[in-house]
Amino acid sequence: MKTDCIAEVSVSRRLSDFPPHRHNYYLMLYIAAGSAELTVAGKTVIAAAPVVVFISNLENHSVKPAGNTYFRYSVALRPESAGQCIRRPELLSVFTDRPEGFSPVFDVTHIKEKLDKLFSLLYTEKREESDVCELLLQSILTVIYNACAEQFPVYNPAIGDTVAWLKNLLENEYAENFTLDELARRVNVSRYYLSHSFKSVTGYGVRQYQILCRIAAAKEKLAVTDMPVSDICFEVGFSDLSNFSRYFGKTVGCTPSEYRKKVR
Repeated sequence: MKTDCIAEVSVSRRLSDFPPHRHNYYLMLYIAAGSAELTVAGKTVIAAAPVVVFISNLENHSVKPAGNTYFRYSVALRPESAGQCIRRPELLSVFTDRPEGFSPVFDVTHIKEKLDKLFSLLYTEKREESDVCELLLQSILTVIYNACAEQFPVYNPAIGDTVAWLKNLLENEYAENFTLDELARRVNVSRYYLSHSFKSVTGYGVRQYQILCRIAAAKEKLAVTDMPVSDICFEVGFSDLSNFSRYFGKTVGCTPSEYRKKVR
């Protein structure tokens, strides 16, 4: 069965200077040659090949040239269906979980030959809309996990299942005004346990995560609809335009109207 999990697989031999931005996708970047100055969630590193970089749909990131030679693969995954094609929670966690001390940049020198072949094959098969893309994605993540397991977030089913439920709720019902007490009652835990567990796994507070989901939804509506900014503000769950504009500017780096002009 064909997967709709993989939105795009691309290659680049030229490195442009991208300002901070965020996609509504999970991204896996394989820098196979050269290097780049990469900033993810406010942390800057020099990513020198061969490395794989994992970026969540909620993380701003930017890329700057760090040399003349450059070659990379980029794989964009749809968050809403990623869990259907990445069935092992420990593999999916590298896109979704951000515990303290996590680094999104993985040195893959010792498995470069395998990854060169797998990413090249995934790129070719995706262009042909082949049925094997999902299997290739699983293979790539499994190879990386087997070689770099210590860099993946530690998946604890006792906590992970509760956090996964809450993440899914906030991502799909971002406009609702939940209280932490209400959410804790739904899963029969204390509000402290729920709040602490969520932050320890995702790196975000519950309220902060919901706001980021609202901003992500607003960006999508600004990009693909002609809805007035004020209507988008209320539809994604903000109670007033000034708060919406403030959070949007802080997260995206420009006003909603400026963002719409850029993406159009």
